[in-house]
Amino acid sequence: DFHTSLAEVQYNPAERTLEVSLRVFTDDLESALSKDNGGKTIRVTDDPAADPFIKNYLSRYFSVVDATNRRKPVNLLGKEITVDVTWIYFEIREVESLTGKRLQNAVLTELFDDQINMVNFVTPSGKRSFLFKPGETVQDLAGNP
Repeated sequence: DFHTSLAEVQYNPAERTLEVSLRVFTDDLESALSKDNGGKTIRVTDDPAADPFIKNYLSRYFSVVDATNRRKPVNLLGKEITVDVTWIYFEIREVESLTGKRLQNAVLTELFDDQINMVNFVTPSGKRSFLFKPGETVQDLAGNP
């Protein structure tokens, strides 16, 4: 089994947001949401019932942290589900600049010790790629491309 996620992150300085498209395997996401909610089974479907659980999970496991360790707010925009994969669309707000900010992507690392999370990060000045894995879930955003 491969345990991976892929995120495309677009920094929008005018709106002060990071616009994120996150691809995860649906069964892995359901396992993480269920574990995160005391073992209660959470199913990810087109029904918005799982959305509050997804937003809460993302707020804890995929975030931008400022110099005072404050997490920026997450706004869930939607999701698309195919047979095996779920795309989650969300934004991280109140990101005035990337200076002094760190990106945390610990998605699914609490479940899989071989989890690899790839992030393609696009800013007006260029593109960077980040790799996150258990024990290495936070990276500095200050080094703009």
